[in-house]
Amino acid sequence: MLTVQILKCQGCGANLSPNNSICEYCKSENIVKTEKDPFKLDKKLTKQYSNYYKCKAKENPTDAEAIYSLGLFYLKLKLYDLAISNFKNAITLTPDEADLYYYYALSLIKGRRIKTLTFKEIKIIEEYLNTAIQLEDKASYYYLSALIKYDYYRANGLMSNGSSYSELITEAKECYSDQDELNVLLENIITNNELLNLINNK
Repeated sequence: MLTVQILKCQGCGANLSPNNSICEYCKSENIVKTEKDPFKLDKKLTKQYSNYYKCKAKENPTDAEAIYSLGLFYLKLKLYDLAISNFKNAITLTPDEADLYYYYALSLIKGRRIKTLTFKEIKIIEEYLNTAIQLEDKASYYYLSALIKYDYYRANGLMSNGSSYSELITEAKECYSDQDELNVLLENIITNNELLNLINNK
């Protein structure tokens, strides 16, 4: 599951701004670091942490974790060009991290309906997505690949190489599936009932 490091109050468990030293809820100063899904933070905290990681990345341009975290926050905010830039930089620093290739590919869709993309865009997305799949088996990788086969190639009457969308769905269901990661996928592309039924195997 994708996570970023944030501050948490040891006293009451509240998520804290990176600039806080005292919890506004219970006034505790026992602040600890914890791993958190960035897509579950509210918009205010998301903006605060994106600025925090932006400063960290500026201070240390080789801090791959900060750059990756910044990409995730920008993806949540649907600032796709900024997400793309940060994921691309993080790939350069840690080229063996599968999630980076996946989130880079997802960001390249820019929240659009897959069938409306250009062939050139699809080929680039597939290149990075295939790299993610080669590095690691994750359901979300296969689901995105299946959606591309179904909503780009099939919907536009084009032939495609490799596994069919149904084969990719089968492979996805054989992998460990994280519902939160699947939600992130569906929140960042335009879908209809046909595509949702494809994922849900209806």
